[in-house]
Amino acid sequence: MKQDSVVYFSVVIPLYNKENEIERAVRSVLNQSCKHFELIVVDDGSTDQSAAKVRIFQDERLRFVQQKNSGVSAARNRGALEARYDYVAFLDADDEWDCDYLSVITRLISEYPAGGIYATAYRKERSNDASLCRLTGIPARPWEGVVTNYFAVALLSDPIVTASTATMNIQVFRQSGGFRHGAKRGEDLDLWARIAVNHPIVFSWDVGAIYYMNSTNRSIEVETYNVPFAETLGKLIEKDLVPVAIKSDVMDYAAKLTFDETVRGLSRNLSAKAARRILRGTRAGTKRLRRKIDLIYFMSYFPRAILRKMLTARSSWAMSFVMRAITPATRNY
Repeated sequence: MKQDSVVYFSVVIPLYNKENEIERAVRSVLNQSCKHFELIVVDDGSTDQSAAKVRIFQDERLRFVQQKNSGVSAARNRGALEARYDYVAFLDADDEWDCDYLSVITRLISEYPAGGIYATAYRKERSNDASLCRLTGIPARPWEGVVTNYFAVALLSDPIVTASTATMNIQVFRQSGGFRHGAKRGEDLDLWARIAVNHPIVFSWDVGAIYYMNSTNRSIEVETYNVPFAETLGKLIEKDLVPVAIKSDVMDYAAKLTFDETVRGLSRNLSAKAARRILRGTRAGTKRLRRKIDLIYFMSYFPRAILRKMLTARSSWAMSFVMRAITPATRNY
């Protein structure tokens, strides 16, 4: 059923020490072909010239809010609290939107007014490379519509929703509790998953944003390996809030997030002993990922230098060799 009334957006950009990128992000919003929006930039205690770069823009649609450094979740939540319109859209300060992003989202809202989150495809850019997001489990381009099972797609793909492509009704955002305060990584995936448990996710293959993977201060640099949604899932299951039809996929998705963070930790400074403890707990909650977990568990006994090299290079021959070495045996922890 189409929704014909005009849709207005509150766009939120959380900002912390992005003096080299923030102008690009702000300009990409102000240049939208859809003109029905306000832009709220929340400066989370930047210590560089980020604030000065924002003040360059003289546009009545732009509001600049400053707060004591409290983290990206607090900054996004503050922006949503300041929102005047029914839909809140998020953009990270080091990414940018295509000029038609809000127009695409407006179309999706009109066609699928019951959506919990509306999102578009995005392009990943590195210093010498660019590629479209890789998504498995949804129809090929140029499809758009309701994603049948968000968790099944998320298990096999790049994130289908990101902090630079997500838009939602402000009531859905508030009822979900917003971004988890204090989380240093994964706070966005945690929110999308909490919403996806009970609300449809609507997606378009139209490329709405560019994700710059080489930007400064990316969360990938943070030395923490907690997974917010793994903690959230336990509470949801305790309260019987996960529909039976998707429960297995939801549990596998939480396991995947924990597994990915553990691998990242092993390539950095997480001890092998701590990694094996996490992997044992993760293995108990999933069947689909057990072979991968067995592989990394086995590899955790390798000398640290060799392990790091294998995990960062992801050498195909080395990984294949180890996989053959542990298959078909099943490890009992």
